[in-house]
This record gives sequence, C-alpha cells and structure tokens, in this order.
Amino acid sequence: MSITYFDNPARRLLTILTKAKLIPTNENTFSAWREIFDLSNDTDIKDILMKIGKLYKLVGEVNEFIRVTAPNSLEDNNYWTTQVLQFLAQSSLDRSWADSIYYIDDHTIKYLKMTAQIIDFNLDKNQNNHLKNLDTNKIKDINGSIKKLYEEVLNSDLNEQLKISVLKYLSRLIQTLEEYWITGSEAVLEAIELTIGHMAVDSKYREFMTKEPLGSSIMQKVGDVIVIMTAAKSFLEIIEKTKILLN
Repeated sequence: MSITYFDNPARRLLTILTKAKLIPTNENTFSAWREIFDLSNDTDIKDILMKIGKLYKLVGEVNEFIRVTAPNSLEDNNYWTTQVLQFLAQSSLDRSWADSIYYIDDHTIKYLKMTAQIIDFNLDKNQNNHLKNLDTNKIKDINGSIKKLYEEVLNSDLNEQLKISVLKYLSRLIQTLEEYWITGSEAVLEAIELTIGHMAVDSKYREFMTKEPLGSSIMQKVGDVIVIMTAAKSFLEIIEKTKILLN
C-alpha cells in the first residue's frame, strides 16, 4: 500500500464550505471564520486572513488537479470557482456573514460535489478509505503534545543554533496539523519528511533526535502522526528507510 501523499482537495474545500453554510447569517464575518477554522477567541485578525489566503490556493489546487487528470471537466468548474472566489474576496472581517455566505449557494455546493467525485475517481481508493476514517480528535491531541514539546525545547538549554533548527521543524509540523483541513495530509507528511530528512545533513540535530530523551520524544510523536496519516505498512516502510538514513 502506498503512502497517502495526496488527498482530495475538493473534499477539503467542500468540508469547509459546508461548515460555513451552517453558521447563522446574523454573525459577523470575523466570528464566522474563527468558528470555521476552530480558533480561540483571542485569535489575531492576521491569522484568519492568512488562513483565508490559503483557501485561494486550495481553489487553485482543485482546478490544477482537474486540469491534469480530467481536462474535459475543467469548464464545469467555472461556476463554483467564481462563486467561491467572490465569497473569499467579499469576506471583510467587519461585515455581516450574510453578505459573505450569500455567494455559496446550492449550485456552488452541487457543482463542487461533482468535482470532488471526479477527483475521487482518479485517486487511490485505499487512500480515500483511510482518509475517511481519520480521527480528527487524535490529530488535535497529538498536536497538543507536540506543542508541549515545542515549549520544552524553547525553554531548554540546547545550543542556540540547534534549538532554532528543532523549533523550525516542530513549528512547521504544528502548523500543518492545525491547518490539516485546508492543506491536507500531503502538507503534514512533507513537514515530517523535512523533520526526519534534516538528520542527513546536520549531525548535531541527528544526535539530539536519536540519543537525547527530548529528541526521542519528538521522534515518537512524529511516528504517531505517521501512523494516523498512513496505513500501517507504509509506516513500517518509513521507519525502515529512516533506520537506513541514520546508519
């Protein structure tokens, strides 16, 4: 079984828009986006705007996948693409949610579902089945544990340059887990590859990650994420490749 490096971007977008449609129209746009992204009440405006910006990229990702795998269906994307881009463009955080969500009508949802079905048809069925059964609570729990490890590293007496390297890769992994519903499993696994792959070029980083208790705890959490995002056989393949790399 192959590693799940790509999931359905149209399904990701559909999940977000379906959640958006359930928010009462009398809310303001700032509160609505905060709820959609599952953010705390003290979230900064810039953080929401950055996540909205990633939704633009998600729309492009959907259309690019269709362009490559089903070019005859690309024209069918025009309606929902236009509506979603209008929706994102009109999402000023100080306006009524009713003014923004207006663009996500029933036709937008219907046509986006059709696009999602086309992409599903072109994706590995084992990957699709695995992704449908992902436990989002586990993702949140593991990410919480990784954040605690981040704080431990931040407050440790590690060499400054080593600390910067470890925090950089942990920060990237935390972000991709937080934004899983936008950027998908591919981004998470790329963050893991970078976290593991840096061992090949940095001996101090490798020694910390493989011999120090704090580094070993980080590697354990990385393994936990791999187990969630991939099938068991794929996890074993990654572990074996990692052992070869470390040797």
